[in-house]
Amino acid sequence: MLAHLLTTLLLSVLTLALPHTSSNQATCTPTAYTISSYSANPTKPNQSIHLAFRSAFPDPSLVTDAAFSGTVCDTSPDPSGNFPNELTCLTGRSNLEVDLRGALGSGRLTVAHFWGCGGKRWMSSTPVVIDAGSEGKDFRPQDVREVLCGAPTCP
Repeated sequence: MLAHLLTTLLLSVLTLALPHTSSNQATCTPTAYTISSYSANPTKPNQSIHLAFRSAFPDPSLVTDAAFSGTVCDTSPDPSGNFPNELTCLTGRSNLEVDLRGALGSGRLTVAHFWGCGGKRWMSSTPVVIDAGSEGKDFRPQDVREVLCGAPTCP
């Protein structure tokens, strides 16, 4: 009886000592996004867009996010002179996609952000407008949701 009580107490203490892996939306939802050093040049043939992006979470220790420490996104015309609608970010498409929602230089973007939390994959899709040459913009993530996946290759 005493051994059972001690075992139960020990298991309870060990369970409480384990890292918290809650995958609830409040724990896994970013608290803010920051776009800094945004610049856009709509003039041909030197068209370009550059921005730096960073995410923030309530408890970063529970999250796997390559953009948490910051990433840079740049794009320019391809060799044939066509300007892409998506910026290429250093963290890759599996972490961050920045799409143009208007004319080059309009500052109208959609930020699709992907991260891991609580053993699950999450994403947000957030429209944002930022002025060219802006020092930066903080904004709240929108449309945060868990990415449901049934494929064998899903993380």
